[in-house]
Amino acid sequence: MELYLARHGSAEDAAPDAERVLTKRGVEETEAMARWLRKLRLNLDFIWHSGKTRALQTAVIFHEKLEPKPKISQVEGLKPDDDPKAILEKLKTTVAKRGMIVGHLPHLGKLAALLLSGNAGGTVVELEKSAVLCLSNDSGNWAVRWLIHPKIAPDA
Repeated sequence: MELYLARHGSAEDAAPDAERVLTKRGVEETEAMARWLRKLRLNLDFIWHSGKTRALQTAVIFHEKLEPKPKISQVEGLKPDDDPKAILEKLKTTVAKRGMIVGHLPHLGKLAALLLSGNAGGTVVELEKSAVLCLSNDSGNWAVRWLIHPKIAPDA
């Protein structure tokens, strides 16, 4: 399986947490990332998001830019302070070959640590806003394939 962990784009600070929307910069950086990912022809089976406005907006941008269109859905267990073990269990039961999770810190960092080391504590990767981390699990163990963020994406 290939799994893409995507942190939501930059968001406004004025609204209550769940309602924070992407800034103009957040939209532009996420669109640049989506254009870059489109060139890779990822052929995603799904995009999961937390349901918070900024994560939903980020997921929709990826959904609109990627071909073919992956199924997009809100999934419980992706909020910033949720336990990543719930998502690990959900991943174990999915038959998908490629998927994207759009979420937040610290959850995405903990999920990456759990997948890569078996322990959700500590930091194994830094995810900037709009960044995408590609993980693969071909042999039963998760490994990092690449990490890209707007400052280094070729057309960002």
